[in-house]
Amino acid sequence: MKKHFAAAALAATGALTTAGCVQEVRIPENAALEPRGEWVSFVSGDLVVKFPGKTQQEIFKAASLALEDYGAKRLSEDRPEDTPTLPPAYAIYARVIGDLKVTIRITTESDFILEDTPPNADGQPSGKKKREWVQASISYGAFGNLSESQKIAAAICKRL
Repeated sequence: MKKHFAAAALAATGALTTAGCVQEVRIPENAALEPRGEWVSFVSGDLVVKFPGKTQQEIFKAASLALEDYGAKRLSEDRPEDTPTLPPAYAIYARVIGDLKVTIRITTESDFILEDTPPNADGQPSGKKKREWVQASISYGAFGNLSESQKIAAAICKRL
């Protein structure tokens, strides 16, 4: 009986660890982030922020300045030129008071949406449209800190 209980407890712990935690992020009414950024989710300690209509370089510069404003000590950065075999992405690594690690990853994401066009002869929508956006993933500390990540995201939006 104890073996079955231990196995079930271990399986449940493993499932929670690998699945991660997902928290929907509510945007305060007075945030006014819409023209600059859109807070998407807080998944496994990373706050994901979309920046439609911006380039990776713009977000990289804004994130660098935002970390200075926040009082973080920048340690290093990765640029697309450093890793030509991988998809283009930026990363900034910094430390804050308490020796907590802050990582900001900037990537370009895309998906396809159906266009509002008349259906074809089969009754199916006739086209897809690809949309792209730049997204920043902010990780604060070992397990993530939503409120501090939101402060950094707000500082990035302020710098755009």
